[in-house]
Amino acid sequence: MTDTALKDLLDMVTLLTGEVRHLRQRVHWQEAQIRAIHTYAVAKIADLSGQDRQTAFDDIRKVHRDLYDQDISEIEKKFPFIASDIDIRKSMPPEEQEWWYGLEKYYPESNDSH
Repeated sequence: MTDTALKDLLDMVTLLTGEVRHLRQRVHWQEAQIRAIHTYAVAKIADLSGQDRQTAFDDIRKVHRDLYDQDISEIEKKFPFIASDIDIRKSMPPEEQEWWYGLEKYYPESNDSH
C-alpha cells in the first residue's frame, strides 16, 4: 500500500470515528428524550384518568413488549438473520427475560371485553 493510500485510509478511519461518536451521542440524547416524554405522558394520563401511576406504567410496559414482540416476529418472517441480530430479548439478564416472557404470569388474560 502506498503512503498516499495509507494516509487516505487513516483519514477515512478518523472521519468514521467522529461520525460514530456523533451517532452515539445522538442515540443517547434521543433515548433520554424518549424516556422523559414517556414518563411525563404516562404520569399525566394516569393523573387525568385517576389511575394509579404504577398501574399505568405497568400497562404501558406490557403494550410496549407486545408491540416489540410483534415487530420482531414480522421481521423474522422476511429476514430471520436481521431479526436475530436486532432482538435484544436474548441479551437481557435472566430475571428480565423471565419477566418479559412470563408476562401472562404478571398480566393474566382479562375476561373483560374492551
